Amino acid sequence: MKGEIISRSDKVHTLRIFLGRDQNRKKKYHIETFYGGPRAAETRLAKLVTKFDKRKLSSNPNLTVEEFFDLWLRDDLEGTVTRKTYFNYKFLITKHLKPKFGKIKLSKLKTLDIQRYYSELRDQRYSLKTVRHIHTVLKRSFKKAVGWDLLADNPMDEVTPPKLVKKEMHAMSSEQAIGFLQAAEKDRYASLWFLALDSGMRPEEYLALRWSDIKNGAAVLQRALVFYPGSGGFYFDELKTPQSRRTIPLDERTLAMLKQHRIEQHKQRLKAGAKWHDQGLIFTTKTGNPVSINNLRNRYFIRVLEAAKLPLIFRLYDLRHTMATLLLEANVNPKIVSERLGHASVTLTLDTYSHVLPNIQSAATQALSNQVFSKLSAGTL
Repeated sequence: MKGEIISRSDKVHTLRIFLGRDQNRKKKYHIETFYGGPRAAETRLAKLVTKFDKRKLSSNPNLTVEEFFDLWLRDDLEGTVTRKTYFNYKFLITKHLKPKFGKIKLSKLKTLDIQRYYSELRDQRYSLKTVRHIHTVLKRSFKKAVGWDLLADNPMDEVTPPKLVKKEMHAMSSEQAIGFLQAAEKDRYASLWFLALDSGMRPEEYLALRWSDIKNGAAVLQRALVFYPGSGGFYFDELKTPQSRRTIPLDERTLAMLKQHRIEQHKQRLKAGAKWHDQGLIFTTKTGNPVSINNLRNRYFIRVLEAAKLPLIFRLYDLRHTMATLLLEANVNPKIVSERLGHASVTLTLDTYSHVLPNIQSAATQALSNQVFSKLSAGTL
């Protein structure tokens, strides 16, 4: 492949590369203006020549984006990632990427096409988190396409994902937590709210609990409830790390609420009869099926917040944050709080709840003062 430099001035050059002829035998060129010195222009031209040479060598130039994704899901992704990751990636490909790019030839997909698609998704009010998940799928899959010689270069190399703005964490004060639980006592899932605030479990953890997991006044965490994206199907996934597989002692009030809940569930089971799907779960729908996190939040959690006259900024996960914040404010050892949360390390806990640390440090200073400095004689410097 041939290239040439046409200098317009010492700092402006036109780079032209002959790409061959089209179906009408007309010459095709790649032309771009380069700003810089002669040596830099030569370096840029060499890179372009290499790039277009590679593009001609693609092992399957007619492969469509849709066909590639099918290959990637089957031959690379399946069996190498967790079940949850596989189905999340497959859902994003099916819902977003195939409808948008599926019929385009893989070798023809450009960086600008992808960058503009991100703007479209934001205009359609998809969350930044969703766009970044799509970016992850594209980046990972196209890297493999280059490795398989299906792409000469990766269009994702110059794509910029949107900056993810981390959602602000909100923790209830002790007074707000009391008000929340008082309002929750009248709710269908009253025992769930007590357990969530008492234990600091993640929603997918307490929704996967079975009655057999309550032993000697404690909850034994072994699994998580995972719903297939885009469908009503679900499965139970084992907790992967030793830290997440934990035993959490429960307050007597929480245990009493669970006991009452079991009596009510038994009545509901008799009423449902043959429609009941027994899976041994503590928290279920009226027919014994697992509870959807979305339904729990939208139909029940918000209702309790409103009854307690609390702001609707709180999320399900904020019950977990509330537990951790209140314990740290009460000077409970961060290591203990970390173990209760199931964090991989106490460092993660301290980083997550750094907003509480100034209060802890002030309390530590006061404690040391009470034990040592306040007892020094007045004349001591």
